[in-house]
Amino acid sequence: MLLEAFLLKKASVLLSRQKREKNRCFMEKCFSNDLILL
Repeated sequence: MLLEAFLLKKASVLLSRQKREKNRCFMEKCFSNDLILL
């Protein structure tokens, strides 16, 4: 039971980190596109 909770927590942390990375990538892409437009 404790192991399951640990794995769930670990998985959710990994997912949120992955989502944050994707958002950062997206923001950088938008930013570079804006620079190109300028």
